[in-house]
Amino acid sequence: MYHLYNKVLAGLLLALLAGGLIATALLDPLDGDLTRLGGYSENRFGWTLPQARFAPPLATPGGRDIVVIGDSFSSATSPDRAHRAGMFWTDHLAARTGLAVGVFAIATTPLGRLLDTLATAPPRLVVLEVVERGLGRLPMLPGICVPAPSRLADLPRAAATAAREFARPRAAWPDPARLGEALGQLGTSLERLPGGRDINKVRQRPLSRVDLFSSADPATLLFYNEDLDRRAWTEADWATIACRIRAIQAAVRARLGAAFLVLVAPDKSSAYAPYLPAADRPIDAIARLAALPDLPLVRADLALRRLIDAGTRDVYLPNDTHWGSAGAAAAAEAVLAHGR
Repeated sequence: MYHLYNKVLAGLLLALLAGGLIATALLDPLDGDLTRLGGYSENRFGWTLPQARFAPPLATPGGRDIVVIGDSFSSATSPDRAHRAGMFWTDHLAARTGLAVGVFAIATTPLGRLLDTLATAPPRLVVLEVVERGLGRLPMLPGICVPAPSRLADLPRAAATAAREFARPRAAWPDPARLGEALGQLGTSLERLPGGRDINKVRQRPLSRVDLFSSADPATLLFYNEDLDRRAWTEADWATIACRIRAIQAAVRARLGAAFLVLVAPDKSSAYAPYLPAADRPIDAIARLAALPDLPLVRADLALRRLIDAGTRDVYLPNDTHWGSAGAAAAAEAVLAHGR
C-alpha cells in the first residue's frame, strides 16, 4: 500500500516539476509588480514598446541641487522588480536640468534627520513625492501648517542627456534559475480560477479604449485594490493629510530655506478613470488637494491625463503600477513648469 502511495507522490512531484519547467519556457520573466502580485501573465500584460532608461542612473542619493523625498515612483525603494534604476521621473528631471538630483525614500528616511543633514549645504528645491493611495501614510513632523516658498527661479537647463531604449526581458529555454518564480506564478494564477476572481492586492477591469497600452491585452487595466480605499476616508483624514504636508513644508522653509513642491503621483486607476466602469473609479485625491490654498501642488495628473486622452501608449506600464517613459518624462516636465 505504501509503495503505491510513494508512486503517486513521486508522480505528483514529477508532474509539478514538469509544469514548472514548461512554465519557465512559456511565461516571460516577471517584470511588473501587478502581474507578480496578482498572478497574471507577462505574455498577456507585458509591455512591447521600448522604454527609455538612463545608464548609469542620473538621480542618486548624493545629489544636492534638487532633493526628492519620495516613494517607488521616485527611486527603487524595494527589490521587487517594480522598476529599474535609471527610468524614474527623477532621472528625467536630472537629464533636463543638468542639476544634481538626490532621492531619498520617504518610508525609510527619518525626515527630521535628513533635513538636519541637508542644512549643511541646503538644496535649491525640495520635492515631496507620494503616490495618491499613500497620502494617508505620510510621516508627521512637528510644526504648524503654514506655507513655504514654492518657486525655483532661473532654473538652468543644460543639454539634455539621452536615455537608451531597452526591451522587456522575454522567456528563454531552459532557465532553471526561474523555476521557483514560474511555480509561484502558476500557483497564484490557480487561486483565481474559481470564477476568475481578483485576489490579493490586484484588480483587473475592462477599459472602454483599446489603444492605451502596447500589451497583448490592451483592453484590460490592472491596478491595486487599495486605490479604492479613499472612498472610506473621513474629513478628519483629509485634514490630517493636508496638515502633514504643510508641516513638512514648514520644516523645509525653517531648516533649509529652500523652495518646496508637492508631487502626488496619480494612482493608475485615477489616471485611466474616464475609461473604467463607474463602479471602479476612485476618489480624485489630487483634485481635492488642489482646492486647498497655498499648497504648492504640481499638477502632473493633468499632464498625464492629456497624454492618455491623446492615445499615448504605456503612460503607465500595463503590467505595473508605475509610469513608463512617457509618464516619467511628463512628471519631470510638470515639476519644471511649476518651479519656474
